[in-house]
Parts: sequence; C-alpha cells; structure tokens
Amino acid sequence: ITSYTKAVGLSENGARDVKIGKDGTIWVGTEEAGISKFAGEAFTNFTKDYGLEHTAVIDDIFQDREGNIWFASLMGLHKYDGFGFTMYSRNHGGLLENSIERTYQDDKGMLWFAGAKGMTKFDGKSFTHFGLAQGLPDENIVDMLQDKNGIFWLAFNTQIARFDGVSFKYFGSEHGIPSDIKEMFVDSFRALLRIIERI
Repeated sequence: ITSYTKAVGLSENGARDVKIGKDGTIWVGTEEAGISKFAGEAFTNFTKDYGLEHTAVIDDIFQDREGNIWFASLMGLHKYDGFGFTMYSRNHGGLLENSIERTYQDDKGMLWFAGAKGMTKFDGKSFTHFGLAQGLPDENIVDMLQDKNGIFWLAFNTQIARFDGVSFKYFGSEHGIPSDIKEMFVDSFRALLRIIERI
C-alpha cells in the first residue's frame, strides 16, 4: 500500500473524494485546499491561483463521456476540460442551486446533479431544476442512480423516490426502506436496486 499525503505533494491530507480518470490520472477533492491531480510522477494542485473560483469542500468527482471532469461542492460546480476550469453556480453559468453532492450522466448524455436543494438536469446549455415545487418529497438527496430502463432512483435520509422523467413515486418505511440511507447501488445488469443503511 502506498500512502499519499501533504508531505509528498497532496494539497492537504483531508480528502473528500478520489476518482481515477479514463487515462489513469488520479483526482483528489479536498476539504479546504482545492483539487489535486496525480498522473504518476508528481501532484499538480489546483487552487484559486489555477482558475478555481473557490476551494470549498469537494464532495463528488465525475468524468463525463466527453472526458470533462466535474467537481461538485457546496458552492457549485467546476468543469475541467483539460485546459482550464469553468464555474457553474447561482452567480456563474446559470446553476439554480449551489449545493451539489452527486453527479450522474444518463443514457442520453444529459448530466444530472443532486444535493441538499433537489436535483438539476444539464443539457449542455441550460439547467432545469427539480425541487419541492416539482414533486420531490424532500430536497436533501443523498444518492442518485439510473436503472436499465432509464428510471432514476433518488435516495433521501428516510425514503427513496422513483423518477420516470415526468413524475415521482415515493417509497418509505412501509415498503421496507431503512430509516437512515447512506447510498444505493444497482447490480452489473442495472436491474437490482440495493440500499445501504448508515450504521
């Protein structure tokens, strides 16, 4: 096991999310020090000096099919295209809610973002937000995924919702849903939904 810390170039020891890109590059989202990139030899650290609008907690890292890397935080989204960063927030780019914790790309290529204020769809040009007014039972989404039929499943603390692109259907304790959901998975065929409870 090889450990990477601030002593060997990581921007800070507090890592919130780690993802490996399609080219093998390791991306690390930190708590307060921005983003670290490791391509096999040394770390490159991205902070405000390298184009980040902020260095707030990075909760999720996601690479889309076009190769862009998305960094989700409580202050909005950063997209890295290999050359520089683009910021999306309430003040930049049209994002309706800043708090983002999960990112997903559906079968049609649309990007979906979920967090403490509901879920948002991005078609590459504009954002569409789904919150309480659009039928969500709760805005604090802890996880999000899509099954083989294109149905979205959203996890809240005490219930889940099924979203077919038009309306939401909810499942709670009366359906056997655990009372403190941590995350969800689908099997390799994207057919069987598994729910993980906090311990």
